[in-house]
Amino acid sequence: MKALDFGCGPGPTIDSILHEYKISCDNYDPFFFRDGIKSSEYNLIFATECVEHFHFPKNEFDKILDLLKPQGYLSIMTELHPGLEKVSDWYYIKDPTHTTFFSNKTMKWLSENFLLKTIYTDEKRIIVFQKP
Repeated sequence: MKALDFGCGPGPTIDSILHEYKISCDNYDPFFFRDGIKSSEYNLIFATECVEHFHFPKNEFDKILDLLKPQGYLSIMTELHPGLEKVSDWYYIKDPTHTTFFSNKTMKWLSENFLLKTIYTDEKRIIVFQKP
């Protein structure tokens, strides 16, 4: 089994967790690990606290899903948009590096438009998709 931590940042940690389970994990980040994608296909891809930094989300999701094997899993962690009535107080929007925001509705759109099956969501910050 092969995993990819997509957008791992300067101090990747998922690889050390997966190592305990004998799962090999590559680390990719456009700033810190540009050459981190070592395979053309992964069983698991983690996008933890990075999708909110995507300037061109469709391009990034196309890239991620091209790397994900059929029946593979994509795990996304990002704070989901709290709704228009709460957005002005939302700490996530105050970070200038956050350029794209996601909601439960956006995640449903991703599922439908990329033909992904939703395996799990806590409807707050974590969603796991499976590629058909």
